[in-house]
Amino acid sequence: MGRLCDRFGVVVAIVLGTFALGIGYVGAAVVPGPLSFALMHVFLGVGASATFGPLMADMARWFVRHRGIAVAMAASGNYIGGALWPPALEHAIAAEGWRHTYLGVGVFSVLAMLPLIFALRRRPPAHPMVWTSEAAPTGTVHNLGVSPNALMVLLCIAGLSCCVAMAMPQIHIVAYCGELGYGPARGAEMLSAMLGFGIVSRIASGLIADRLGGAATLLIGSVLQAIALFLYLLFDGLVSLYVISALFGLFQGGI
Repeated sequence: MGRLCDRFGVVVAIVLGTFALGIGYVGAAVVPGPLSFALMHVFLGVGASATFGPLMADMARWFVRHRGIAVAMAASGNYIGGALWPPALEHAIAAEGWRHTYLGVGVFSVLAMLPLIFALRRRPPAHPMVWTSEAAPTGTVHNLGVSPNALMVLLCIAGLSCCVAMAMPQIHIVAYCGELGYGPARGAEMLSAMLGFGIVSRIASGLIADRLGGAATLLIGSVLQAIALFLYLLFDGLVSLYVISALFGLFQGGI
């Protein structure tokens, strides 16, 4: 999707992603078995890859100054949705079943996203790249002592490791609350709190990145995320889980 954006612009990638999301959700709602259900989530993964990353990359190309806060605001969209969706989906699943809920989400995604694509038709201006101590032209060695390609590999490994930790509470908090006897509704509320505080985290991290740089921001966020994740091992009370979920969202959202 990144290559599509570089060649054709962000609109093409997001149109493909929108239809992939629609196919994935609607298809998952009607398929008969677990294997075909899992295959539909391939479409959901493609759809997600076409929106979040390319949108942030496109936003970065519009700004030279205050790039950190601009990208952070673009990245907050999925957290705003994440804060609003869980209670609504929990209610819809309880009332209508998960199949009807998946079907509704798929239709809503297509109808809501396609009209907004017209706002992205303009191509970003061709700003001259401003090289800093954290970025250097292709073929040069960074002040970290590694080449750009090696640095990209290290960032991919770090991103994967970070997202494993980041996804654990987000994916499992609802089931965990059910296992503890609190019920899925409490878990949905904790997930909303987690992602709601993530919005604050992303905006704050954008401001920090503009002042301290990306590396320092990543280091601060990673250490705080590790602390919040460790707290889940120590506490499992209802109030404690609400507080820890809020802290986790506040710490990890900006990474």
